[in-house]
Amino acid sequence: MSKMISAETRAKVVTRPQGKKVAYWTVTLFLAISITLSGIGQLMRYGGMSS
Repeated sequence: MSKMISAETRAKVVTRPQGKKVAYWTVTLFLAISITLSGIGQLMRYGGMSS
């Protein structure tokens, strides 16, 4: 009986909800795109602090 409960507990810890993965990758892609566009803007001297 304890092995069955232990297996169920491990299965719950390992699996992740699909929504968390989608949210994680959405935020990650948004930040990566923002950083990339900011870098391109600074290289083209459209950044806020260029002199």
